[in-house]
Amino acid sequence: ALSKGLNYILPEAGNFRTELWLVVLIYLYDLAKNYYPENSFYRKRSIALAKRFKQFEKKYSYLLKSQIRDDPDLYKIFFAIMLVEDLNRPRIFRLLEKILFPTGFIQTSGIMQVKSKNYLSDEESISLAQEKVLKIATLNPHASSDELMLKICYDYNGLLYFDQVNSIYHEINYSVIQ
Repeated sequence: ALSKGLNYILPEAGNFRTELWLVVLIYLYDLAKNYYPENSFYRKRSIALAKRFKQFEKKYSYLLKSQIRDDPDLYKIFFAIMLVEDLNRPRIFRLLEKILFPTGFIQTSGIMQVKSKNYLSDEESISLAQEKVLKIATLNPHASSDELMLKICYDYNGLLYFDQVNSIYHEINYSVIQ
């Protein structure tokens, strides 16, 4: 085709316009397809997170102090942290941590991944995590939920942690509303 010249390869002006519109329409279709998450990864992720949230809520909500249990935002922030920690360190990894903890290589434990000199069960880590969260909440009584979440995340595990917790917080908030 190149031997016949560049004009042979390039589309004519009328065809070029048609092809350009075709590319634009394909792009808009793809954009619309990804905008509505019904058939996408995001929909499946939302369902999985909502299901996991309900499981954790059923299993651990009795451990929560009334200050967290009675504040809807703090409640969801706390469970969002729990979900992030569980996603980052699933149960199988926590079992390995339990074995490796005496070596001193592992410093955090339990579902909430709280730093301690002793290995913590999930329940013990929830108790210690509540203290950390309530300390920040008490120091910031008039903060919005986003400001509070930012301060808690920064204290809990650094600023980059906020994006993960914020994302899951909004997933929980959305799933609870519906």
